[in-house]
Amino acid sequence: MSGAKATGDFVSNINVVNKISKNFKEPFLKNQNHYMEFAQMAQNINGKLTTGYDREIESYFKDELVLFLFEGKPKDQAIADFRTKVEYNLLRGK
Repeated sequence: MSGAKATGDFVSNINVVNKISKNFKEPFLKNQNHYMEFAQMAQNINGKLTTGYDREIESYFKDELVLFLFEGKPKDQAIADFRTKVEYNLLRGK
């Protein structure tokens, strides 16, 4: 629970979420309670949709997003390169 209070990050521990979501305040967000909103959204998350590849896919996405946002890579090219990385590295094997 201290991690949630210290950073304001939404944690994946339902006991912590239930305990603090009703009264949570985040100074960075002008004392808004983002925990209540996230707690409601979290109820709709289907954990069966996660895979062992999610972190790697997220990494490929972030790499292309940085190139698009900060280095001027065209959006269509970034999307195409992301898809190629996923297909080549995950679907065809490394």
